[in-house]
Amino acid sequence: MSTSAITFDQMERQADRTYALVLWTKHASVVGRMAMLLTIVSWALRSLIRSLSSERLESLSSEQAIELTKRLQETHQLLAYLSRMADIHRMSQAPVIGPLLCNLQESTEDLGDVIEDLVLSENEQFRHLVADCVNTLSLDSSTIGHM
Repeated sequence: MSTSAITFDQMERQADRTYALVLWTKHASVVGRMAMLLTIVSWALRSLIRSLSSERLESLSSEQAIELTKRLQETHQLLAYLSRMADIHRMSQAPVIGPLLCNLQESTEDLGDVIEDLVLSENEQFRHLVADCVNTLSLDSSTIGHM
């Protein structure tokens, strides 16, 4: 059995290299998990938004719309909080994570738009205002047609 002589510097260099690989592996594992989780959340959110079509939302009773709005607002609040976290800003520059975060932020904005539509649809004053505008526009277009 032969043993090769190894200097302390060589052992130290090998230990440093091994430590660096372990840290890189840990980082890659975290990035991989983060990418997977962001992909899953983004997919679920996109699916939710697609399911909230105008036709489906219009078919809800007032009570159902109010309950749905509350749940969607809770979800939106958590997603918006996630988007504002300081670490997220730094991670949005990463090549793999950045595009996934951008997709999630865009979907969060889309969800906010759906919530806004639901809130406005339940606002009686807003509905009257829209109806008045439609009536005014209808009258204006009919008088223009007779000229």
